[in-house]
Amino acid sequence: MTWTNDKVMALASDPAAAKAGQGQASPDKWILLANREQVLWGECRGSGKNPYQVQVEWNEPAFRCTCPSRKFPCKHSLGLMLLWVHQPRAFQSGPPPAWVTEWLDSREKKKQKSAEKAKAKQTEMQKPIDPEKTARQAEERKNKIRDGLQILMLRLHDLVAGGLSELPSLPYRFWDEAARRMVDAQAPGAARLIRELAVITAGGGAWAAGALERMARLKLMAEAFDRFDTLEPELQAELRSQLGWFLSKEEVLKGPGIVDFWVVLGVTVEEDEESGLQVQRIWLGSRDSGRPALLLHFAPQNQALDLSFNPGTGFKAELVYYPALVPLRALVRSRMTANEACPQPGGYGTIAEALQAFGAAAARVPWLERFPMLLEEVTPVPDAPWFLIDRRGQTIPLMEKKSLLWELAALSGGRPLRLFGEWREQCFFPIPALPLFRPQTAAALLPPHPLLKNLAHDAVLGTRGRNYQIPAVGGPMEEWFKRLAAEPEPAGALLKTAAVLTAGLRAGSLPAEPTRSVPEPCAAEVLPLCRAGAADLLGQILRNAGEKFLIEWLERARAARCLAPHHLLPDLLDQACRRPELQSSVRALAGQRGIWLAQWNPDWRAVYDPAALTEAEPWDPAEWEERDPKQRVIRLQALRSRNPAVMREILAEKIDQETAKERAALTALLKENLNPDDEPFLEARLEDRSLSVRQAAAELLSGLEGSGLNRRMQERLESWLRTEKKFLRTIFSLEPPENCDAAMQRDGIQES
Repeated sequence: MTWTNDKVMALASDPAAAKAGQGQASPDKWILLANREQVLWGECRGSGKNPYQVQVEWNEPAFRCTCPSRKFPCKHSLGLMLLWVHQPRAFQSGPPPAWVTEWLDSREKKKQKSAEKAKAKQTEMQKPIDPEKTARQAEERKNKIRDGLQILMLRLHDLVAGGLSELPSLPYRFWDEAARRMVDAQAPGAARLIRELAVITAGGGAWAAGALERMARLKLMAEAFDRFDTLEPELQAELRSQLGWFLSKEEVLKGPGIVDFWVVLGVTVEEDEESGLQVQRIWLGSRDSGRPALLLHFAPQNQALDLSFNPGTGFKAELVYYPALVPLRALVRSRMTANEACPQPGGYGTIAEALQAFGAAAARVPWLERFPMLLEEVTPVPDAPWFLIDRRGQTIPLMEKKSLLWELAALSGGRPLRLFGEWREQCFFPIPALPLFRPQTAAALLPPHPLLKNLAHDAVLGTRGRNYQIPAVGGPMEEWFKRLAAEPEPAGALLKTAAVLTAGLRAGSLPAEPTRSVPEPCAAEVLPLCRAGAADLLGQILRNAGEKFLIEWLERARAARCLAPHHLLPDLLDQACRRPELQSSVRALAGQRGIWLAQWNPDWRAVYDPAALTEAEPWDPAEWEERDPKQRVIRLQALRSRNPAVMREILAEKIDQETAKERAALTALLKENLNPDDEPFLEARLEDRSLSVRQAAAELLSGLEGSGLNRRMQERLESWLRTEKKFLRTIFSLEPPENCDAAMQRDGIQES
């Protein structure tokens, strides 16, 4: 595999490690830099008298360093790899020293031991299994899960009967206790859904429909598990998987395998809230059979993940699928070839085809949460909300962090592109072609279907104490609803109805028609894009706030008459909004695509038209919820520079709904164009429950001449000032009170 700056950075355990690693990527910090075949080694200057000995083997990759860092890889290992990527000529070639060969020998011995263990394990697997013991253990776990689900259903029925209106006010420990009970019942999958309930009910918006949907999914699992012994084996396997009762790898590998050439479509890394582990999800597509496959890898937070699965590469291997009605998850039994660059397999030609495939899968597995989609010729449209549109004009909603969506728009320029992602929560989650993409999904819920909204309204009111009847509906679900209406227990009937309804709606997902005309693509560029090395350097500068280097990069690129890489245009335009001195260079380097993007983003329009954000341009209240926090700050900064009063009014209306950290940062935005009219707002911030917010407001008020805070501080100083005559000298001293009263704390004075 060819290593690049981004691939090395993806190995970092966190952003701090990545930044520290870049700080070590300078030959001046190294006494020795050397390589041989797939091994790098070096000696890096440290704080002690002896340099740190750093070794890297590219194949896995593997790392070793004598520094005391607990991060893996450490900053020295990252710096060594970055140096090789950017300055390979700085490395000398030759035989490795003893401390490197010892490490390589120890690794070879470990590999041999692992191979011996694997062989012994294979031999153990071939031994006859005690069927009675296995059956007894399975029956014991089945009974524990069934008992746990029955208790959970009693609790959910009681909540629905009494009404869901109290859910947002329930403390987190209510849900945490219920989740822990399901973990004790050996059903962690049900525990995860309960924790999702806690997040949804605390998130506002369409919480009732979202909560009812999760409850309905739990009800469906419980009903299915009551009939577990009557289900077909594949459906039993699906249900076990949803509840977190997985087969061992050894059991799975006994199944039949599929030999094919597998192409890596996308890789994501998420954190499992229950265990705290990193979960690496690797989506593969087979070149010959067209089947998708999902590999899951788990690792502690500070441990590097497998980078051998790189999007855009493929390998020949034998995979074994976990038993399922819709086989997706798989294990690699054996690999026949190393990774090689290859084209992606064919995807869905239209959005309708993709949704039809998902619908067929969801009809068989009603609790299917994620489904892979490789879409051909789709265009991201920066609307509110964002959506994808295909060549037939059909659309599906997009859901992700706004910064990624703007990056997609910049890559597209209004033209169709091929896009891989997951269909979940009735939205398409794009997965870019990065080695380790860490998605930050939006928390907002889509508007619920009218039928589900009506059921959620009934659930909020509750079924107890009134003659509740399941509402009648027509269409293909009419018979189901009539049958459910005959259920004797209203709360259970409502949950069953919601389960059937949500399963039907998910399986019957259809593309929507666009709500507005599709934008014209951007005009063709005249200048070429900058070279890959220059693009990598710009990415490093933007990621690490290298402001002093950014001006130099822009000047050199402008002199070379080339354009900035498309995927970095959103970050460049953000920089230009904050730093007017960059706007001329950014306009030149963004080209026609920058102009096209600015048509969709009011903040970026200011880069091209200084009058774009004036008193005449109204602020849409929906902007606060719809914008990425970073984009929101840029918008407010631009508005503050041109119309401080409007910006302050917006803050006064919206700031209280944010977290303490965000409230403090938003308050600090008033530093620009600070004026006496800001004093009432800042005085109100002194009443904030957060110390950081009060301190931010006090700092601004102290810089405002004639402010009430300064007068109060002066009065306090005068009351604390003591004078004493000694001979011909006057001695001044301060005698503040022993304890800070509430007024002092309000003004930012804290007890030492």
